[in-house]
Amino acid sequence: RWSFTWSAGINVKDVVGGQVVFGCSFTLTGNNNKYFCKGTCSGRDILVETKRSKTVSQGRYSIEDNRDGVFYVTIKNLMKSDSGTYWCGVERTIKDTFQEVNLTTLTQTLTQTLTHSLTHSLTHSLTQIHSLTHSLTHSLTHSLTHSLRHSLRHSLRHSLRHSLTHSLTHSLRHSLTHSLTHSLTQTLPEQDRVRVLVRLFSTNGHVVMLMI
Repeated sequence: RWSFTWSAGINVKDVVGGQVVFGCSFTLTGNNNKYFCKGTCSGRDILVETKRSKTVSQGRYSIEDNRDGVFYVTIKNLMKSDSGTYWCGVERTIKDTFQEVNLTTLTQTLTQTLTHSLTHSLTHSLTQIHSLTHSLTHSLTHSLTHSLRHSLRHSLRHSLRHSLTHSLTHSLRHSLTHSLTHSLTQTLPEQDRVRVLVRLFSTNGHVVMLMI
């Protein structure tokens, strides 16, 4: 099964515990069997193969084949011992074709661990701040709306009452004055009219002179 025909190599790396995904490119693959392997690429060295299926998983390894010339390999839960050289292979009638894959697994440093922890903590804190801001905004909006509504209602009520009282007082005073004046001109002699009117309106601080 081994062949020394291969495409340009692929270099991938990630930290221990992470995962890598990479695409292996070939021409004229169609429904051919695709596989991912190491060493001599025979027997147990074949880690996962499609057997003409589009998607297949074997332990930590999986292949997704869209049959468009590229198939994707995923390796999960990387271990330090995973570092090394692998091969993407396509089964052919005469000889298989391969693409070299160089995988490097890295041990997380203290800085990376702290960065991950701080990122998680910051994300959690920002979520809480967003939630608190939303709650406070809603509460403040509700409180201000209620307060403004109450204040506006009170102000309008007071203004309307004052305006109505003033209007009615003015209207009644005018109506009474007109009515009394008319009555006096009809019933009293001319010399008594002014005296009576002055007496009627002196309580309001006004002196009314009736000119006939």
